[in-house]
Amino acid sequence: MPRRAANLQTTEKGALDSRAEVLLAALIKEHLVTGEAVGSRVLSDRFAHGYGWSPATIRNVMAELEDAGFVEQPHTSAGRVPTDKGYRYYVDNILGEARLSRTDLKAIDHLFSMHDIDADTSPDRLMETASHVLSALSQNVENRSDMLGVLEAQFFLQTVNKKRLPTMLPVNAHFNASGFGMRIDPITGQQAMHEGIDFIADTGAPVVAAAGGIVQFAGYHPQYGHVVDIDHGNDLITRYAHLSRMLVEEGAIVNRGRKIGETGSSGRSTGPHLHFEVRFKGAPQNPARFLLSNGQAVAARGR
Repeated sequence: MPRRAANLQTTEKGALDSRAEVLLAALIKEHLVTGEAVGSRVLSDRFAHGYGWSPATIRNVMAELEDAGFVEQPHTSAGRVPTDKGYRYYVDNILGEARLSRTDLKAIDHLFSMHDIDADTSPDRLMETASHVLSALSQNVENRSDMLGVLEAQFFLQTVNKKRLPTMLPVNAHFNASGFGMRIDPITGQQAMHEGIDFIADTGAPVVAAAGGIVQFAGYHPQYGHVVDIDHGNDLITRYAHLSRMLVEEGAIVNRGRKIGETGSSGRSTGPHLHFEVRFKGAPQNPARFLLSNGQAVAARGR
């Protein structure tokens, strides 16, 4: 049964009302920490006492946020996850409140790149970098609280972007039997382009999503056999081929590390393994570049 039309209150500039903004921010931060869909009960426990909001009020606002496209409900969970629209509203809202010029924002990006900050950086390192950035840009900002808002947005964006990069090993195997690039095709014996890397694994080994995204295709292909393609946004797609089982359907939202299938030898294959591809704007990329960037051990070995 379709829900009612969205009743979210907005300002003249199209901003959400304060209640919706608070709940959206709380859901986003909870999702980034846990990687799971967030249920209304979790938010009720946090806001029932401090804000005096009833569980029914929180459920209604969350339903309205979903109707407006700021959050969505994965088909496998009763909770909700933020959408790109929700992420962008949250970040734009923080940056907008900071009232910084384009020059200031470029300076922040430069300083962060110099200090090599990522989502796994230790709290002490984050505080050290934050101190450097605050000191370097303090003359351009009205007060320190404005800059802290920008810093939060920068850390937030980096965390989101990292979750979308396919840097997690898709199967528990420590090497790939065929490297990316030109090689001798094991079936034809001719030189051919190998557009991914192959992980040798027994039939039935769990295959997981290398990053969060939406299942673009899950079906059978004459060459790839049972194959799953996941769209991670920004024209980046990962492919998991020659599966014996597929555990997701097209349109499903998957988190990083979720089991999506099991290894096999379906399609054009000489034995059980996982063929893993990364494509950007349709062009094949070397998956090892992404996996090695996260410190994964992937040793190439020829057949």
